[in-house]
Amino acid sequence: MTKGELRAARKAAVRSGRPLTGELAVDGGTSPVEFTETCRGYRARDRWARRYDELNGAPEGDWDR
Repeated sequence: MTKGELRAARKAAVRSGRPLTGELAVDGGTSPVEFTETCRGYRARDRWARRYDELNGAPEGDWDR
């Protein structure tokens, strides 16, 4: 499936209340984050670093304890 077809299929599944399974499943964020070597990537890395610095060692949420 192309990206457009996947998006359309996901939207249709959500509208009908079906769970996103198999090929329609969205990555749950288990992969490590990689920032590109572009201006956009540098800005994203800077935002991430500032957020991490604000936490000052505190957990981000219940999942981070």
